[in-house]
Amino acid sequence: MTRALLAACAVVLFAGTPSAFATQGEQEISLGAAGGAALAGPWAGVDARWLYDLTDFWAIGAGFHDRFLWSALPAGRQAATFEARFVVDALQWIPSIGGGIGGAIGHNLAPTFVPWAHLDVGADYRPTRKWGIGVRLGAEGQIDGGTFYSWVGGVYWNWYGGSGIGLDL
Repeated sequence: MTRALLAACAVVLFAGTPSAFATQGEQEISLGAAGGAALAGPWAGVDARWLYDLTDFWAIGAGFHDRFLWSALPAGRQAATFEARFVVDALQWIPSIGGGIGGAIGHNLAPTFVPWAHLDVGADYRPTRKWGIGVRLGAEGQIDGGTFYSWVGGVYWNWYGGSGIGLDL
């Protein structure tokens, strides 16, 4: 009877069920290509983020965002932000809501510093414990009443590591 019960438990745990990750204490590094449309025209850029999972649902960290306006190269902005993300669900598909606040430096004719923020929604697909891919859609821009703001979308490659509990169901 005991062997049958153990075998049944093993089948339930390891028979191809969707993975659920306990991510508290885990770290995530994201690198992605982004693009969007601002008042000054279309732009392209890169995003890099580091997040630390405080719980299975909340993460905090930092981001770097580099933007280049196609219509006025080399015009654009580099922004550094404090990031926060709320994860709606922590299964293999991971929907989330995120945002960041910080500062940006424009490099048009003269460098200028402006307060900067972004909000986004996203979904990551995490087929393994070590990596995943994601998409994000949102808005970003100056928060001091300036004229630079933009819709933004991007595709990201995510690496996971650290001291997460690592529970796979």
